[in-house]
Amino acid sequence: MKGRFTVIELKKLSADDGQDIYDMLQTIPKNENGLVNNANGMTYDEYKQWLVRMKQGSEQTGLVDG
Repeated sequence: MKGRFTVIELKKLSADDGQDIYDMLQTIPKNENGLVNNANGMTYDEYKQWLVRMKQGSEQTGLVDG
């Protein structure tokens, strides 16, 4: 009997992430089992602005004040 495998691909956030990623994030609950999806419920325009902020934050070094 052959086993079944699910392939999961981890992808680094990109400011170029488009409608496909947005649509996927809308299917993931906003808060479930302690995991938070801040993109859930955003408009597409809000999502694109959020991507830019998250990308900038991911590239920051040192501590951020506040």
